[in-house]
Amino acid sequence: MKKYLMIFAVIAAAVSCNFLDELPDSRAELEHKENVAQLLVTAYPDFHPNVFTEMMSDNCDDYLGEDNIYGQRYTNQYGLWQDDTESEMYDNPKNVWEANYAAIAAANQALVSMDELEAGEDMDQYRGEALMVRAFCHFTLATIFCMPYNPQTADRELGIPYILKPETELNPKYDRGTLAETYALIDADIQAALPLMGDNYNVPKYHFTRESALGFATRFYLFYQDWDKVIEYADMVLGADPTVFFHNWAATADKTLDLDVYSLDYVDANLKANLLLATGYSLTGVIFGPYATSKRFSLTSLTDKEVCEHQGPWGLVYDKDFSYKLTLYKFNTSTYSFVCVPKYPYMFQYSDAVAGIGYPRSVFPLITGEEVLLNRAEARILKGRIDTGLKDLFLWQSGKFRTYANAINAPSVEWYYSSCGDYDPIYNTQGNRQLHPQGFKVESGEMFNAIQCVLQCRRINFVHDGMRWFDTGRYGIKLYRRLVDKNGQFVKVEAELDYNDPRRAIQIPQDVVAAGLQPNPRN
Repeated sequence: MKKYLMIFAVIAAAVSCNFLDELPDSRAELEHKENVAQLLVTAYPDFHPNVFTEMMSDNCDDYLGEDNIYGQRYTNQYGLWQDDTESEMYDNPKNVWEANYAAIAAANQALVSMDELEAGEDMDQYRGEALMVRAFCHFTLATIFCMPYNPQTADRELGIPYILKPETELNPKYDRGTLAETYALIDADIQAALPLMGDNYNVPKYHFTRESALGFATRFYLFYQDWDKVIEYADMVLGADPTVFFHNWAATADKTLDLDVYSLDYVDANLKANLLLATGYSLTGVIFGPYATSKRFSLTSLTDKEVCEHQGPWGLVYDKDFSYKLTLYKFNTSTYSFVCVPKYPYMFQYSDAVAGIGYPRSVFPLITGEEVLLNRAEARILKGRIDTGLKDLFLWQSGKFRTYANAINAPSVEWYYSSCGDYDPIYNTQGNRQLHPQGFKVESGEMFNAIQCVLQCRRINFVHDGMRWFDTGRYGIKLYRRLVDKNGQFVKVEAELDYNDPRRAIQIPQDVVAAGLQPNPRN
């Protein structure tokens, strides 16, 4: 059995590059239903995009510029929105591309094998899991390598190859299709999967279960702009008391002041807050942890005034009144400046313990209860149900802050009316952003201010997760890359990325372009 899975893993890796060098004559035959279940354990990507999507967002600024001794070529490219050419590192678009297509290949093989085994209802859970994995991985690729979804232009934007069956041909030629076609296929897979989802796994948090599948569906339909489905599926997950799906930061803080303990607690598989977890090869625990590595582009003390230290409607300046329930770590020296939110543990997998060599790894909270709540809050506001959307935001704030009475006594939208002008990258670090929503409407007045509030809550919630990059894409928010000096002061805007810049779609890997797949356009 192990031999079958190892053979298939090699084939899947070849398929993930999209172009086989030889016919897959050694394709494994899965002869038993147990083989299918074990194959699906491998059907999750082991590389994740949060490092480069976070660095491309406005959660990071350029600390000291080229004088920063902790800069690295590959992270420098992300921070300056350049196409990646340093793909030998762990956290890069090429690895994410290949890992997701390898997972898709495993899911497709599982589906074919279940058909060949004439699997009945007893295998529905695994069929649902395979379909959901396929949808999730294609969605991940589409959000990274395509422009933000806009229903008005999606039929003219490039999609990604949507793979629906195992590869059997030599050097197949793929068509990227349109973004509209890609999203329609993701939608179809999700709808086919949801009625089949089950929970009978030894470690359910590392599989798509009914709960995590619904949680992912709230994200997809938020991006797909189907607000009703977001609300429907979020209601099914959260029930009467959404707070049971929160990370209990207060309880974690009572344990210790150890950052490593904090991060391990955050990704605990026993927490209801973590709907779906995954492991992966990554330096994310270093890059967003208490280490100097790759800290040229980071959440600097200046940037943090817009993120964690943003006063917001909750009246927060955490290093004065410690409103956060969990300590957030700040590091400021003449050579690096960054804020660390303890989420991603740094782990090391030894390939040779004696020689002390191996691979960096981490655990990734792919879907959480807090995200589902924020997805619902945003959908409710965009449906015009602003009061219920704000109630969701107040609940979210209660999980993060010790003091948030201001948000309850004075509605969040009022804070954005009275305290914020327009955002200016130099003079006003807490202003409202100009929005160019991609295919949907944000009405002026109360809805606009409520959306500014939900975007700020999402920005805090998803620090280090890379989600801010996608939120600025969905809402058409212009990005500024600011140079920061050793005193944490603004020096200049060294680069800008407009909301419709084609670099919003990260370039597909160079070897895939060389093999014949159409690249993303560039100015």
